[in-house]
This record gives sequence, structure tokens and C-alpha cells, in this order.
Amino acid sequence: MRGFWPHIDDLARCLPLAEQAFVIEEHLKAEPEMLKNYVYHSTRQLKLYADLVEKGVPERDALYCVPRNVRVRTLESYDAINALSLELPLRLCTECEPERRHTSELKAKELRELLPEMDFLLEPKCSLGYCTEGNFCGQIKRLNPNYNVELHQSLAKLIADAGL
Repeated sequence: MRGFWPHIDDLARCLPLAEQAFVIEEHLKAEPEMLKNYVYHSTRQLKLYADLVEKGVPERDALYCVPRNVRVRTLESYDAINALSLELPLRLCTECEPERRHTSELKAKELRELLPEMDFLLEPKCSLGYCTEGNFCGQIKRLNPNYNVELHQSLAKLIADAGL
């Protein structure tokens, strides 16, 4: 953050540094004024976080002001049950955040190479033939050609009535 803050008005100089800290969509890069505002406000939110922590606000509370576009490195560990039945089915869904879906696609690719016999399990949750999202995408139609709005709504009601 400190590295690009003094150069916020110089987008050519600032952008490579900003991209190390933030996810910046391509369409924003085509609009210099919007890009400048995006980087500026994202940076200000991180500065606010640092100021709050410095003033004694617990990190877990100050964290609420950190923007969602901050790049984060994580170390994830799964057993086969959790990877195949929980993580990947949820994160391979087209409704998942693009960055999460992308990393899950990479995980699924690696697992397909390591465990080709498990390939059929490395699918989004709709591979079961129904969708639990508020809106369904075209992927469910590929898996279940008879899927439609009425079926989606009736399944959503069944799930809601069951308290799931």
C-alpha cells in the first residue's frame, strides 16, 4: 500500500503495484478515471483498517472495512470427503465468485490428473440434477434438460420447508 500511495495520480506507475494488492477487472483498466477512484478508495479502506488497529480496535472488528478485492494468499487443506462433497461442488458453481471458482477449477484439474477415476465427482453441485442457488444457470440444463423455472421454484420451496 505504501509503495503506490504517493503515486496514486500516476496510473502507469501505480497500476503494477496496485495489482499486487488488489484484484482489478480488465474493464476498469480501460477507464482511467474509474480505475483511479477504484484504487484510491480500495487503498483508503486498507489505511482505515490500519488506523483502527493502531487505535486499539480488535483486528477481527477492523477487518469489516477491508475491501473484498484485496488479494489474499491462503493455505487450504482438505481431506477427500470435504474436497469432493463440500468445497468443489460449491466453488465450481457459476454463481460462485469468479476468483474462487478459478482457484477451484485449478484444484479440480490437479485432482483429475492425480485421481482420474474420481473425475465424475469433480463437478458443480448441480451435477446432482438440481440447483440450490437463487437463480440457475445454463449448466443445469446441460445436466438435466427438463430443468425449468417451475421445477427450480418447487425444489427451492421443498428445501426451505425442510429447513435446509
